[in-house]
Amino acid sequence: MAVITTVMSSDVISENRFSAEYYNPKYVFNKNPLSEWKRIGKILKRCQYGISIAMNEKGEGYPIFRMNEISDCFATKAEKFADISYKEFLKFRLTENDILFNRTNSFEFVGRTGIVKDQTNSVFASYLIRVVPDTNEILPEYLTIYLNTDFGIGQIKRRAMPSINQTNVSASELKRILVPIPG
Repeated sequence: MAVITTVMSSDVISENRFSAEYYNPKYVFNKNPLSEWKRIGKILKRCQYGISIAMNEKGEGYPIFRMNEISDCFATKAEKFADISYKEFLKFRLTENDILFNRTNSFEFVGRTGIVKDQTNSVFASYLIRVVPDTNEILPEYLTIYLNTDFGIGQIKRRAMPSINQTNVSASELKRILVPIPG
């Protein structure tokens, strides 16, 4: 059965999106006017793509987090290594309460999100985005849990751009996702 959705041109312009998937009724919602909502990009200190480097299992270099090490809202333990310089390590070093967002994968796995809860001396792969929230605005644990709720996942999927065998949510699209801010 066909679904017809009416979209205001002002919404298309403000969201900079003209794709049917974005306006799929299962993802569209009306914000509660009694709640404060902010775009993720307005509550971040940092949003950074990971490092693109060959990985090894020989223990050479620094541990590197991949999507496989994000489970149940946590970045668990890096299983592979990246042989990079100390300067590169410092640029991509993860710290406690950094959030890792899986930006590229199958539609099922894109958006998988986990928080780093230990000082790991690790870096992160290029298909992940490091998100560092401004703790004066939002707690990293809250943002991580929100992005892992059915509603948060729906908002991620809404912004996903599918292509052949891959789906992508860019950092700029991630920053446009709305988050309810507790009062």
